[in-house]
Amino acid sequence: LSIQKTADKQRLVLVANLPESVTLSPTATTTVADLFNDISFDASLWQTASTGSYPRFPMWGQMKQGYDFSATSAPTEINVNMFRTMAKVDVGVDMGDASSTLAAAFKIKEVSVYAKPASYLTPHGNYMTGTGIDQDVFTEPRPVSGAIASHTYAVASPYKEILRTIYIPESEASTSSVPQTYLIIKGEWTSGEWNGKTGYYRVDFADGSSFIPIVRNHAYRINITKVNTAGYASETEAESAAPDITGKDLVVEGMNDNINDIVYNETDWLGVNVSSVLFDWDKMLVGNAMASTADKNKFALQLYTTYGSWTATLEGSPSWLKITPASGTQTPDVLSGFEIEVLSENLTGTERQATITLRSGMLSMPITVRQSGGANSHLIRFATGASAEIRIPVSFALKALGDNPASPTTDLSKATARVLWYETKESTPVTFTAELSLDKKYITVTAASNGTQFNGNAVIALMDGSGIGWVGSDNPANVLWSWHVWSMKGSGTTDPDVDINFHNPNKDRLMRTVLGKYGTAQKGMFYQWGRKDPFPQYTTGVAPRSIVIDAAGSNNTETYVRQNPTVFYTGSHWLTSAVPARWTAGSKAEYNDPCPTGWRVPAGTDNYEWTLPVAISHFQNGILDGSTDGAWASSGHYLWITSGTNYPYWTATGNTVTAAMSTNTTTGANIRCVKDIKLVK
Repeated sequence: LSIQKTADKQRLVLVANLPESVTLSPTATTTVADLFNDISFDASLWQTASTGSYPRFPMWGQMKQGYDFSATSAPTEINVNMFRTMAKVDVGVDMGDASSTLAAAFKIKEVSVYAKPASYLTPHGNYMTGTGIDQDVFTEPRPVSGAIASHTYAVASPYKEILRTIYIPESEASTSSVPQTYLIIKGEWTSGEWNGKTGYYRVDFADGSSFIPIVRNHAYRINITKVNTAGYASETEAESAAPDITGKDLVVEGMNDNINDIVYNETDWLGVNVSSVLFDWDKMLVGNAMASTADKNKFALQLYTTYGSWTATLEGSPSWLKITPASGTQTPDVLSGFEIEVLSENLTGTERQATITLRSGMLSMPITVRQSGGANSHLIRFATGASAEIRIPVSFALKALGDNPASPTTDLSKATARVLWYETKESTPVTFTAELSLDKKYITVTAASNGTQFNGNAVIALMDGSGIGWVGSDNPANVLWSWHVWSMKGSGTTDPDVDINFHNPNKDRLMRTVLGKYGTAQKGMFYQWGRKDPFPQYTTGVAPRSIVIDAAGSNNTETYVRQNPTVFYTGSHWLTSAVPARWTAGSKAEYNDPCPTGWRVPAGTDNYEWTLPVAISHFQNGILDGSTDGAWASSGHYLWITSGTNYPYWTATGNTVTAAMSTNTTTGANIRCVKDIKLVK
């Protein structure tokens, strides 16, 4: 150990059984939460019937107290219990109510965890070296016979609750016919209608309307507030019952308290509903999965701590961000929290970040707040009325061009905004207009509708008025930058940019459909690999209006192509030579990425599902559903697969169905964005 100074106390954090691919390099500012996020294991390696090819569970542990290891009285041996990266499950009766009538009559004697082989059974004594639940080496793989397996926890007197004891690995959500992970509670009645009886009650993980998955680092709180029946006569009967979300036997409140990301030591735990928040450049909150306040520039962060009090520190005191309050006390079984408020628009042209450090007792957790500087794609949502508008920040284009938005050198004195093209397959088209503000800071894009049809796409450009013009145009101006605009009548889960709610919690969230898609006849926007600008579908044998088809020539530099966003280039590559990787695998390529704020082009190695259930409609998965139009047969560039459920999309590293799709970068294909918002897994 490196002793910083005499009498300095050290608190050790230990990690064990990490995969070879994980390298931890803690520094003086590394938090336990930072380490915790890297501790994971490959579930696929556990599909084995032998003990020779499975990994051990990664674990971590923290000393209960700090020691001055330089002192002569320093201990020579320290016991540190190791925890696995699992979900925590607390079970109780009227938790937080010390005078509960129900808790006085109904006693929880045992809680049994049942898990299918597709899940991970909680390790216990039979699966350990040595004996006892606190042993630190898991030496046996999960069951592989196909049968449900279980482990039972005894509840101590006064038999009201079992806390900080049950930790279970991840599993998929159950269905009405296929159970995954569930609990069976053994209860005894000491008074009331069923006095003297023992009943067994099955609890499936659900939120009241649907089954939910078990996700690591989440906290699940099963608070029994009412018992409707005497229960099953035996545990076997409860096990044989079909999965249920209605709560017909037990009324459970707070199955999942919305506390998703947690850290804990041997005595306390601290959790939040989300550890990363994203706002757009105009202060608006981004992310459909995040609960927000009525003010869209605010986010209500919820937290819970067993310590009793907490503080939140906004590191560096950035002027664009505010948190209220900065500290609080924790009422048992009631969520606490604070409000995050973005105070100003981001006109820097690039994303800015801030960190809020949440502390409670000896635990701490960083909360990341991001504010986008803009994007290459924007959504216009019709709410009420026949028109809707958005603003696009010019600062994003200036920064992308290497200029300083605060004091630009780019000549904007003659600059204008222009709609280069728009498309809609509605019977009454949506029309688009674009206007540059007098101060040259914003482009206002307005979409006009007849009041019943709202879908369409357009490309908007910032023109410098230089008199040069672009290929195929009669407009005496040079394109400085261009943006895709996608209009829709969006509300709730029907929005096309809402992520697919996968049954598997380990899957990254794909956009519900491809960029620019709506309805059945319209196929979405098409992109050449690495370009940010879209092209409408081809269906009639000729190029869409305002789109020019041209062979890539010797002058096809990246600047030249950027200045010609309406030109669809043919040949092997749209640059003079091979196209370099312009989309980033695993992160958002800020100025080249064609996805809206909060989304990015997926990497070919991302953890998502491309083939979705056939029962999901075309609007959700983007496949053709038997339609045959959309192919540029003469040039082989716009590609559409009309059979099966496999469908090619561009990714940052190529395409997803290699055998069916050309690898030419001039190929026109759809893009299915993946969320760029950190999700707790």
